[in-house]
Amino acid sequence: RPPRSTLSSSSAASDVYKRQYQRRVRGTRPIPMESAGQMESWAMLLLRQRGGLDPECNEKCVESYAAGVHDAMKLVGAAGAVMWFCALAAFPSLHVPLRKYAKPWLLKRVKHGEDVVVAIQTAFNNPVLDAFHNTLALMCGVEFYITFLPFLFWIGEPSLARSLTVFCAAMTYMGNAMKDALCSPRPSDKKVRRESADMQGDSSLSATQEYGFPSTHSVNAVCFTGYLIHYFNRQGAFAGMEFSAPTWWPESWLPPVVLGLLSLWCANICFGRVYLGMHTPIDILGGVTLGWLILFLWITVEDFCDAWITAGYMLLPVYQLFYSVMILYAYPVPEHPNPSFSYSLYLTAACNGVVLGVWRTYPRLHSPEWARALILTRGDLLSVQGLTFVGLRFVVGIPIVLVARQLGKSLGLFVLPRVAKLLKMEGQLEVPGKTVVPSNVLNLNNGARFIAYSFVGWATTDWCFTAFEYLGI
Repeated sequence: RPPRSTLSSSSAASDVYKRQYQRRVRGTRPIPMESAGQMESWAMLLLRQRGGLDPECNEKCVESYAAGVHDAMKLVGAAGAVMWFCALAAFPSLHVPLRKYAKPWLLKRVKHGEDVVVAIQTAFNNPVLDAFHNTLALMCGVEFYITFLPFLFWIGEPSLARSLTVFCAAMTYMGNAMKDALCSPRPSDKKVRRESADMQGDSSLSATQEYGFPSTHSVNAVCFTGYLIHYFNRQGAFAGMEFSAPTWWPESWLPPVVLGLLSLWCANICFGRVYLGMHTPIDILGGVTLGWLILFLWITVEDFCDAWITAGYMLLPVYQLFYSVMILYAYPVPEHPNPSFSYSLYLTAACNGVVLGVWRTYPRLHSPEWARALILTRGDLLSVQGLTFVGLRFVVGIPIVLVARQLGKSLGLFVLPRVAKLLKMEGQLEVPGKTVVPSNVLNLNNGARFIAYSFVGWATTDWCFTAFEYLGI
């Protein structure tokens, strides 16, 4: 082997290695490689060696296979990142030492940040702003997602609805899991002004009992805004429309005004969390950073996830159920009870139900062809016909979803205690305001919530459309 100092991208050593590899590939013609870093060429040789590619394959075939290699590398990287995060959350031996070293550092920043919160509240204190930012905060909460996501399915946007359902479940889980892994406190209510009642879902715990870092509202705002911009830019939703924009502005992008409004909405949510005394600047910074990381990860794998959901694999519901239960089981145990886990459970379960509903009905429902036909029937969304169509579906669909949730919850509360007794498992039901189930005891209410919100997702994508067809709407 020549000295290291003489190696280059076209070195003699690299040529030797290439020739040695090509000699092992019998019955194929050597592929010229301009540099040792051409992964596609190596992958092509490997595929030909295994008999999976015609030696006469043209350049288009090579490019297609190279694209497949790149996609596989994306999946491997994304899967590795998710596995690393779940392992960090699942094993106390990993996240407890991280909590031990990170919490004092975060606590110091929270104490300094309380002065910033007090200054902002003093400068901008106004009842109108209180109501405004409280309303905005609801737009990044569980109840909003449970209402908004069915709406997308019902108006004929199945691709966007599926992606947002899985994405919202992922960002909610990751943000809350990091909160409970680090257990960094919120700003002290003895120093800052903060409302005490802020509850979502059917949890008996207030959101003020959650930990502070990172701000999950900031995570959700960044992810939600960023994904909508990405989706509509990629779809070219505003292509061909006339709007005021600089000459260099791509035609397929959102109009600058729409982009600015979405960015302003995101910034207001982040600012509102500080104004309402729920977070300090370090929490917001952590939430924005984590939000961008999750957004980048999701954009990388969204097409693969959607293809997996709509491929019609026989065991897909079993896999999804197993995956949902495992990630919830892997959720870190916080130092004190709080509702963060419940929020993660709601959306993970709803995602499980959506996957089941799409699996049962695709491609008869929720396919691109079905969506195009529905949009033709519906007409322009802002027309009288479109608004009437959407209103009727909303009036019929929401009660069905609420009934499904109650049905699932009742079924869970009836079945799970008996199953736990039969299997001799230590399980306990919550008594709101009186009993907090210990972390080492199976919380049967969580199981009932999982069934209830799985029914919500299933009803949204299956039961409601049966009712729509029957009523002709």
